Amino acid sequence: FAPRLFKYYTEHMELLRAHPDYRHLPRGNPYEERVEQGPEVFACHSENHPPSTFTIPHRDVMNLAFGWCAIFALGRFDPQFGGHLVLHDLKLIIPFPHASCVMIPSAFLWHSNVPIREEEGRASLTFYTAGCLFRFIDNDFQTEAKYVSSLPDKYDLKLHRRAKRIRIKAGANLYSRVSEIRRPGQAVLDPVYV
Repeated sequence: FAPRLFKYYTEHMELLRAHPDYRHLPRGNPYEERVEQGPEVFACHSENHPPSTFTIPHRDVMNLAFGWCAIFALGRFDPQFGGHLVLHDLKLIIPFPHASCVMIPSAFLWHSNVPIREEEGRASLTFYTAGCLFRFIDNDFQTEAKYVSSLPDKYDLKLHRRAKRIRIKAGANLYSRVSEIRRPGQAVLDPVYV
């Protein structure tokens, strides 16, 4: 439950879709014939195919630093004997059976999963958005180098560097507070920036 973070993602995806150079990009799930016209959250996905998909401990450092990724577990395996999601920083081992989905901040949480038994099969599908795409959109659809070189004076450059320094703190403010999760009707949906 993070409506401000959801709004941050969808607003960036809407800006991307509205830009004349990027309107042609395909929308939605490539495996579905019908494309939903609702809000888009993730720009990318990765498929990990059977027979025994598992990962070593890692962080997805190219993802948005304060963002989430959605991980789906698929396949025929006994979740009591393997396939568990391991969140190393939190010292958690979580059963992760077929058709489960978890959303984690994969750029800063070390995570992996436990191998399954040899005779079983497991796959996963992960949705995410790379941090550089958010920066590209925020930089008026320019690379960082091109954007910085286009700034008219040192004051603008100083403001840009300050915004980069506080981005992670501003991103943390997009997460919900415990009180908002307990009482969703009282959640403040407008982004809170530093």
